[in-house]
Amino acid sequence: MSNATSPDMPLFRLGGGSEKSHWYSRDAQCAYEVLRAKPAKDGSLYKPTTLREAKLHGLYYSVSDVLSVAAKPQIETWKASNLGDAYLGSLAGPLVWTGALDAKAAKAITAELADGIGARARDVGTMGHANIEAALRGDSPPFPRYWDNVAAVVRWMQGWHQVDWRVEAAAVHPLGYGCRVDAYHAMDGGVVVDFKGKDDWDDKKPPTPYDDNIIQLAANRMALGLPQAECANVFFAREATGKCHVHWIPEERLQWGWEMFKALLVVKKLQTGYDPVKYWQAADAA
Repeated sequence: MSNATSPDMPLFRLGGGSEKSHWYSRDAQCAYEVLRAKPAKDGSLYKPTTLREAKLHGLYYSVSDVLSVAAKPQIETWKASNLGDAYLGSLAGPLVWTGALDAKAAKAITAELADGIGARARDVGTMGHANIEAALRGDSPPFPRYWDNVAAVVRWMQGWHQVDWRVEAAAVHPLGYGCRVDAYHAMDGGVVVDFKGKDDWDDKKPPTPYDDNIIQLAANRMALGLPQAECANVFFAREATGKCHVHWIPEERLQWGWEMFKALLVVKKLQTGYDPVKYWQAADAA
């Protein structure tokens, strides 16, 4: 896809942005950012893709955006824990008690600190993902400081002899959604892997996936055209403990996850009033 006003530049690109801007073209290209009609004041040429551009160009939903329509009790619990840690780690409480700070300001300070805790966790997870991807491609880790966090994951991946892992591969499904898969291979039915950063854990009680994680893997394997692939969440510790835990998802849970995802996709289409499948049916018939 190209823009008529700038034919030498792609209309869409991978870019960054929040999960709400994660869209995919019909041919499985990431369309997270769209070319602006004219440069912004800061000189930027691209902006996050919105539902408006998706409707104009027949883009596919992302798995993460579809999952956003469902409640996430485990995530909310994690956020609440961050809020508690932020409160305990700040002076907001004592300042309120002594009358030096009003409750509204204390809440704002605590919320900001909690957002920082969550952001740091996400950043370490992102850097861990990047290091794993680089290692599997045979490149040097882009974030050496966080190599110890994921070294055990890379050793586990490389222990699969004669397996050609594909990393950060984009795929789309005829139902109108797309995804980027952390890693997969297609030998003997295939294996699909999703990496997850986690706070350090007790070896007697290793981490387990959330329902969202299972639904995501189920949707990913179907988009890849590997409906019988084995699926696993591979956890690494956000602290440099070198821990790695592989949790294989039972087939019956993956079947459940696929049914859940299809239901959520229907809800998402009704919620936004946009169905990529109908868009392309009309476009192909024209």
